[in-house]
Amino acid sequence: MSIFAIDANIPISFVQAGIWDIFEEYVKKSNHSVVMPVEVYEEARDLKTRTKLQQSDFIQRIKVDEASFQTVKSDCISINKTVIQDNDYKLITSAFNKNANYLVSNDFNLNKKATLYFQKHQNKMVGTKVISPPGLFWLMYLERKDVFDLGINIRTNLEYYSIIEIDRMYKEVVNDKWDYGDCLSLFKMYSNHIQLAILDHTK
Repeated sequence: MSIFAIDANIPISFVQAGIWDIFEEYVKKSNHSVVMPVEVYEEARDLKTRTKLQQSDFIQRIKVDEASFQTVKSDCISINKTVIQDNDYKLITSAFNKNANYLVSNDFNLNKKATLYFQKHQNKMVGTKVISPPGLFWLMYLERKDVFDLGINIRTNLEYYSIIEIDRMYKEVVNDKWDYGDCLSLFKMYSNHIQLAILDHTK
């Protein structure tokens, strides 16, 4: 059984892309646990996502200790000066305190910060791995092909990419934050995981 600490952008985007139910089935059939700091949980304000979360009895809302939060935040800033939101630090704190196996987010800055933090503290805990949605889909495929077979895996990657990521790329390009290389890197995250699944299936 694994513990997943998930960012608010996971249920928000999964509900938007119509893939939350398959994620819930994967979690329940695998006896995994999902944790979210209370403040991160509250970020999911749209009615559809909030309803899904309220109906999902596998979500554990965690109250983050203030002292732990401040310690993690200070440590993260000392490792990398990039500033992220306090709720992001609380997600990292909850993953650390709960010895989570995975921290899942679609926020590049958070993932970079969290990866550096867990690398520094890898000898003090289980070894939290920071993953984004395509990494989660790959894990779901590897662990539960009865729930998330090759066809569902490919379809989920493509649906998420087309509904969530293309919109994100457009906004980042329009705002002059991303260039061709950034867009290509994001595309390859999905295409590479799809190719891995196809290769695994044909063994």
